[in-house]
This record gives sequence, C-alpha cells and structure tokens, in this order.
Amino acid sequence: MPYSQTFTASPGFTQLSSCQTASSQTTTRSLEPNDHLGRLVQKQKSATVSTPLTVVGTPSTTAVSNTPAKNASGWVMGKNLVMSKKVPTHEFRPKYLRYNIWDTGEHFSRSSADWTETASPLPRIPDSELANPIVRKTINENPLLFDIVTPIFVERFEELLESHPNQPFVKSVCRGLREGFWPWADTHIRDYPDTVDFSLPEPVNPDEAAFLRKQRDHEVFMGRFSEPFGDTLLPGMYCMPIFAVPKPHSTDLRMVTDQSAGKYSLNSMIPREDIIGYPLDNLQHLGQFLLSMHHRTPDSPRILYKSDVSEAYRLLPVHPFWQIKQVNRVAGSLHVDRNNTFRGHASGCNWIAFMALVSWIAKKKRGIELLGTYADDSFGPDHANNISWYEPYHKYMPSNQVKILELWDEINLPHKESKQVFGSTLTIIGIKVDVQSYGPKKSIEPN
Repeated sequence: MPYSQTFTASPGFTQLSSCQTASSQTTTRSLEPNDHLGRLVQKQKSATVSTPLTVVGTPSTTAVSNTPAKNASGWVMGKNLVMSKKVPTHEFRPKYLRYNIWDTGEHFSRSSADWTETASPLPRIPDSELANPIVRKTINENPLLFDIVTPIFVERFEELLESHPNQPFVKSVCRGLREGFWPWADTHIRDYPDTVDFSLPEPVNPDEAAFLRKQRDHEVFMGRFSEPFGDTLLPGMYCMPIFAVPKPHSTDLRMVTDQSAGKYSLNSMIPREDIIGYPLDNLQHLGQFLLSMHHRTPDSPRILYKSDVSEAYRLLPVHPFWQIKQVNRVAGSLHVDRNNTFRGHASGCNWIAFMALVSWIAKKKRGIELLGTYADDSFGPDHANNISWYEPYHKYMPSNQVKILELWDEINLPHKESKQVFGSTLTIIGIKVDVQSYGPKKSIEPN
C-alpha cells in the first residue's frame, strides 16, 4: 500500500495480574498495580547473521539419500521464476526501503488528503451508550467535570471544507470537534463492571512524580483536565494507570495513559477491525515529490521543510460519555480527562481524520501540491529560492511552509517555532533525506 495503516496498541502489551471486584459500586482495582511497569521498557533488538567463507582442504563427500527430489531446472519455471526475480528488489532490502522504490514518471500515490474524498464518516455515539442510566446520572449531576475543549476554530475549518466532495465525512469530523469524538467503543461488552480503578500510586522517582504533577497542572490550566473532585471514583467512571515516558529522540518526558491495562481495559472495548485503514503519508510520497520536481525543473536547487503541530492528539475533545472513562489519578486526586489521549486505540484514527482534512485544504485551497502528512508532521519539498517572510516568527522560510503555518493560524492549530524546520538535508519520519544527493548540487538556503 502507498500509505501506512495505523495501529495504536501499546507495544509489548501484557495484561495485569488478576483483579477482584469490591464495593457496592462494583469498583475493580488491580491487586498489583505496578505489574504493568515491565511493559514500559521494551528494547528492539536486531541481529545480522552472516556465514563466513570456509576454506576446506579436501573435497567434501557426496551424501547418498533415497529421498526423491524434483528437477531443479523445472522448479524455476513459470511463476517461481517470477518470484525469484522479485527477491533482489524487495526481500533483501532493509525494511524501511522495501516500499521506497520509485519509477521516473509523474505518478503520485494516493495521499491521506485523497483518502478523505472516499472515507467513511466517523461514528456517532450509539444510542445504547446514551441510554446508560449510571453514566447519564453521574454526568447530569456533575456537569462541571465534563466539557468540550478544543482550540480549533470549527466554523472556519468547516467553511474551508465547503467544496470538499465527501461532506458526510467532513460533517462527522466537525461534529466530533463540537460534541466530542466517539472511539468506536462498546462499553457494555461481556461482564465489564460499571466502575474500574487501575490507578497507580505516585511514582517513587521524584523527577517523574514532579513531572506528572506539573503536567497535571498544565492540563487543568488548558481546560483539558477537570478540577480535582476528590479521591473516590463516581459511578460509571474508569481510571487507567498513568506514567511518564521519554519522548522519542529527547530527554523530555510525556505523560501517558495506559488504556490497555488490565482485564477491563478501555482499548479492549474498541473492535480492532473498526480502526484500521487510516492512512499516513510516508517517504514513498516524498520520493515521488522530489522526482516530480526534478523532472519539471532539473536545474533548480531544492529544499525540504517539516512543520509540527503542538500537543497534537490532545487538541481533539472526546464525548462526555467517553470522558467518564478517562479519569486520571495524580498525587492522590482525581481528574476527568476531556480530550484525546496517547495510547488510546482510536486516538490516532481521529487525529488522522482531522489532519487529513487539513492537508486537503492545504493542497486544494492553498495550492501546496507536494505535501505529505504523517500524524502531527507536515512535510514536503520546495524550490530553495522560493522563500517568504513569516511574520509571527520574524524570519524567512520556504513559501510552502509559510502557507501551511498561515493555514494553521487561520483555524487556530497551535505550533512552536522550534518544531518548524527546513534545510537541504532533513530527517523525515526518522530517515535522513538529502535533496542534493542527486541533481543540482548548489542550494540557496535562507538564513
């Protein structure tokens, strides 16, 4: 496929130890809350196996066997011959190169923006969930705990999509921004209790404990966490474990909710077949962009740019009937998490749906043809001498990158200057890309 499917299951998932049920509210709590920490450290290992050349002094003896064998020349005929020709092209390449093989034409693989034109609408919350009397009662009696919080200018976002050919999909995403996204969940499956508590005690590491408290304060300030409401869950609430993990390629920490923890995890309520097929643009698209530029203007020096959205997933609200399942315990106090979370199975799907529409606007309304979108990153090439002034950052940047940032400003999608990068050599989706490794060697880069 020309794009990547997204699976957001926690890596190395193993279930918590056995749980027991107690209290009149059918609250379930893990017997050994720290068991899940073994999943946090998972190292990927790779081994290269090679066979050394051996010098043998005497010829080897021919083995005699009664086992019949097919003629070797016949084996490589027909389809098997075709298969053998494919082996050098794909099978012996590093995994990251297996689909990064380009022809010299002007063909563009289907992008996430193209996908939005035929995508199915995101789901509404089922009537069976809205009819849950326990959840309805808790939400109605505690309205200050539940809210729809997003910085996105939804009306302007919707206006920019008026000409989009797939209005049912557009309306479903805009509905999610207004009412909260529903994560395809069935909270009534099997014998799941009404209330579950898998929260952890405060981390022993003082740095991690301080980080979680600081992050909690930030989330409360942004309105994405409710104010504390005590230390006991209300009926219908679920509380999953939270912890701090390092951000990729950084010493900074990120607060993560493990929605796969325990026998009654939130992720287990979401059917896997409903959350596949949400596309991410990748290096295959970027290679096609660069080849297209080289074909059209072979003597023009090129430059790459990459722009990153701040706090990505957290910008999308979830429905109050899912917020009640996202209660966090920090320093002993409980808070309702009102927004999309990392490690939620449906979180990536909702975010991809939203950002794919942003990418569609950039391509169709702002004329940025050569644009890829991977999660919270937008990337692409530009001519090195095609630069524009971006006033909020008080500097010159590639013109296409400026157009993207101006679009983000128009719909109030937040970003930070430090995450907006450009150059003739840039790391895109973890791979270092040098746009001057072929074609013209000179480049003009703005200061």
